[in-house]
Amino acid sequence: MAEQAASVHAFLQEIDLNHDRFNNPKNMIEEIQAACRESGQPIPKTVGELVMCVYSNLARIYARELKQLEDLSGKTIDYLHVVGGGSNVSLLNQLTANLIGKEVIAGPGEATAIGNILVQMISVGEFENLSQARHWLASSSSFECYRPQI
Repeated sequence: MAEQAASVHAFLQEIDLNHDRFNNPKNMIEEIQAACRESGQPIPKTVGELVMCVYSNLARIYARELKQLEDLSGKTIDYLHVVGGGSNVSLLNQLTANLIGKEVIAGPGEATAIGNILVQMISVGEFENLSQARHWLASSSSFECYRPQI
């Protein structure tokens, strides 16, 4: 699906993927198309168009949240580290890097499971503390880096 999306222009539609209408619709494709139709935007029809619509709007969410973090903290964040399932989607990570104008570091994809295991390992003394567990994870994991291409 990402390969098909790569041939489609990004950011053609702007929809709020956090809107309640997308929480559990009967048909997500129809809901995305309806949101675009209602707001007078191009309606994604192909798999590639639909996937690019979703990826583009996820990248917008990441950018908005990053800006909020910077505003709230009063600090500049130099890069965005994406973990979990989204870290496995190269196109989404590149779109995000392009949009935020900063490097995106992606991985690990199984962050939740790894985090749970590390907490258990700390509790049984395999690691002295969270800092040691994080150091081990950073040295034993591979990450993908995406730099802005703008």
